[in-house]
Amino acid sequence: MVRFLPSLSLCVLLLLYLSCEKIELPTTGSLEVVVADLGTPIPDATVSLPDFERSATTDQFGRVRFRDLPTRTYTVEVTHPDYSPLTDEVEVKDHPVAILEVQLDLSPQLPHFRFYVPHASYLTHMMVADDTLDLNIALSNQAETSISYVISSDLQGVLVDNTLTGDRIRDRLFDLEIGNHTFTITATAPGNVQATAEFEVEVLPVPPAVEIQSVSVEGNMATITWSAVDHPLFSRYELRRAVDDASYFSFVYSGNATSDVDEIPYGKDINYRVIATMRNGDEYIGPVYRYESPVDRITFAGAVREVAHVAESNRLYVTVWDSDQLYVVDTKEWMVVQTATLPGVPDALLPSADGREMYIHLEREEQLRVYSVDGTTQTRAIPLVGRAGSTEPAFATRFAVLGDDRIIYSGYGSLDKQINIADVSTGDTLASISLTHFAVPMFVGSKDGKSLFANTGNVVEKYAVSQDGPTLRQRTVRNYYQEGQPYLPPHERFLAVGREKYDPDDLGRQIGTLDEVLLSITNDGLTGVTTYAVINPETDAKLLTLPGRTVLATVDPGEREVFFTLWDAREELYRLPY
Repeated sequence: MVRFLPSLSLCVLLLLYLSCEKIELPTTGSLEVVVADLGTPIPDATVSLPDFERSATTDQFGRVRFRDLPTRTYTVEVTHPDYSPLTDEVEVKDHPVAILEVQLDLSPQLPHFRFYVPHASYLTHMMVADDTLDLNIALSNQAETSISYVISSDLQGVLVDNTLTGDRIRDRLFDLEIGNHTFTITATAPGNVQATAEFEVEVLPVPPAVEIQSVSVEGNMATITWSAVDHPLFSRYELRRAVDDASYFSFVYSGNATSDVDEIPYGKDINYRVIATMRNGDEYIGPVYRYESPVDRITFAGAVREVAHVAESNRLYVTVWDSDQLYVVDTKEWMVVQTATLPGVPDALLPSADGREMYIHLEREEQLRVYSVDGTTQTRAIPLVGRAGSTEPAFATRFAVLGDDRIIYSGYGSLDKQINIADVSTGDTLASISLTHFAVPMFVGSKDGKSLFANTGNVVEKYAVSQDGPTLRQRTVRNYYQEGQPYLPPHERFLAVGREKYDPDDLGRQIGTLDEVLLSITNDGLTGVTTYAVINPETDAKLLTLPGRTVLATVDPGEREVFFTLWDAREELYRLPY
């Protein structure tokens, strides 16, 4: 058995230790690089140690760390596509961690974007498939070099490949497919310095046209109903209308309802249409819906000036302001059956007592033309004679038939303050009446031609007519001034002047008052037309309420029809039964 002594073991270990060579281990350290732009971290920057062949990319905080680096001084290179490269040095020790903070400057070649359309605050944009995407994007770089750019869509590929002109991208993108597009703009400057920008566009289907489904009319109010629009870009409906064939559509309603109520002008055809307005400003105009008025009417080229009715031939004779045309209307067929061109502009129409002739006066003419009942053939003329010795022309403006064979007229110029009576057959002046007042009278004669009544506004006069001429028999002065045609029915039970009814035998006795001014009366005196109604003039009983303020009117008692024009539609001649 062999035993080792403790002292011997210690000696052996000591000898072994003394015989070994001393070995030194190398020291290492860590490096952290922080990349920023004026304090703002720059992610995705490449940080390289070229002498050590190591590189890394900065994180979202602009940082990168290298570990186990031998302690020494290192060259550090930092690059980023948007910035100018930078080189720096840093010493790495075993402790603490070496930190290098790097501030990069933007590359002068780097293109920069600024969005105007679509706006930068909402780069997700919605549009309709048939619309055009108009781009307005500022693009430039500090170096002011040329820049090329490519616009591509993830759904349709490259759409634009162009070189920038000026400092704006102003391309228009057509025929975009329905769907969610992500558009990428890649801008390239010299040295292959690139910048990219993205925006999204949702292309939506074209909304269906808004169609008017119904127009129901009660009285003068129409209820218009139209189809609804279900679309993400829908904003509101606009209901518009055009009266008759007008090209301008006026505004009626704006909102989100699918119906509205509109007041229809009397006797007018209305074209309606609805516009769907989108939130991006686009407007989609629906088809026109035409409402045709059931009212009988004839439309003339201008405001109707005179209307004369000849019941025996079922004819209306119509003139228009500032026109030389005479229109003949068949009241049975309700149509213009003849148009005659006169030698001047007519300002007065007057049918003869028997309805076989038409007396027509042209503006500023010193004669009254007599035409056949068809209004096309002039048979003779009645001279209009003023005061003897006057050098002024005889400007006749007011006419009336007196009996079966005479006509009365008055006016201005040499006819001022004078009423003349002429023979309709020969044209001879039979008598004259000198007036003391200045106003030109309006007058009416009795059926037998023996009486004449004149209204000058505030004075009503009665004349007896004999072979020796007219003689003033009576005068009444009203306490107000109102021009108006006087009316005397054949039964001569009353004389109507404006709203008042007088006793024809005693003008000082007022026997009644009408609700409104009388505009026309039938030969039998049983029917008249006032400003707003058809009435019985004797009782003032209302036979028909007219649809508005009447300007001209005449009545056919046999057919029980009224023909009239309205204040706000003077180019229209209407027909209504009563």
